[in-house]
Amino acid sequence: MKEIVVIGNAEIVEPFRATGASVEIVHSASESEKVLKKHIEEGTKLVFLEEVYFKHNIKLIMENREKLFPTIVPIPGRGAEGYAQERLRLLIRRAVGADIF
Repeated sequence: MKEIVVIGNAEIVEPFRATGASVEIVHSASESEKVLKKHIEEGTKLVFLEEVYFKHNIKLIMENREKLFPTIVPIPGRGAEGYAQERLRLLIRRAVGADIF
């Protein structure tokens, strides 16, 4: 089981290797769904998912939101519409108690 996984296109997720996170490069929405399901079943602790794939997998994410793991967080990427940035802003505000953006 992996602790932290980043799923998305290569140019978005490759820099996360430097942090020690595992990286899953996907090329389509259906591929992202298969990879995400695998990590949900394995009990990965934290999954960062590129925004375009997060939106595609929202049904799967909602079906598994009551589980303790994984925590699935969208990250901005190509064609981002700002959803991931706003979601991260909200999560940080809750954790820190202040808006640091």
